[in-house]
Amino acid sequence: MKINSASSADDVRERIQEYYDLHGFKLGWSYIFGPLSSRNDPCLVTIGLNPGGGRAPHPWEIDNHLAAQSDGSNRNSYFDDPWSKDGCSYTPLQKQIQKMHSEFFSRCLPENILSFQLTPFRSPSWAEFPGELKESALDLGIELLDWTLALVSPATPIVAFGVNPVRHRIMEWFGSGTAERVPTGWGKVCAEVCNTTRGNRLIFLPHLSRYQIFGRAEFVNSAKLFGASQ
Repeated sequence: MKINSASSADDVRERIQEYYDLHGFKLGWSYIFGPLSSRNDPCLVTIGLNPGGGRAPHPWEIDNHLAAQSDGSNRNSYFDDPWSKDGCSYTPLQKQIQKMHSEFFSRCLPENILSFQLTPFRSPSWAEFPGELKESALDLGIELLDWTLALVSPATPIVAFGVNPVRHRIMEWFGSGTAERVPTGWGKVCAEVCNTTRGNRLIFLPHLSRYQIFGRAEFVNSAKLFGASQ
């Protein structure tokens, strides 16, 4: 069953679980990092490549969820669920997203941010994702976009980070024009921004766990990416 903009959340959950079982994944899956309601006219969209995890002791194989609201709350995992090993502190990635939010999107409540992973299947890193399954898993991720982003306003900015290996696939779906490279103040590492036919602007950031650009004095070109604070 192909997913489209009219599919139900149950349809999407079943489609992901079906693929997971068919291809023998063992580390669970996670798709939307906030409540399902964040799909409804979000004020910001963030896209990661795939959920991490899989090394530390944890029952990963049963950690499967379409959205991060199993307790009925409006949590966004980047803001409300510390991922460090001690369970009390935030990881560098979470801190970077929080800093980006406070500086450029402070009027946007975290529960109204649609945060999801292009590929829902967990792996410790993209390099450790089963190589023979990468393309088909990406095909599924692109298929899910019609449903995931069905209610996004043309005024909504889209921020993707750490997705360089699949950047071209995302640009194709969004109907993006030529991307402008923007120096981040981290050597030759650049961000990119382009206009799209399905959103306000599409912004590509480097992997924020590795390149912690927010909060650094060297990152002087932020206005070229984000414009005025929202």
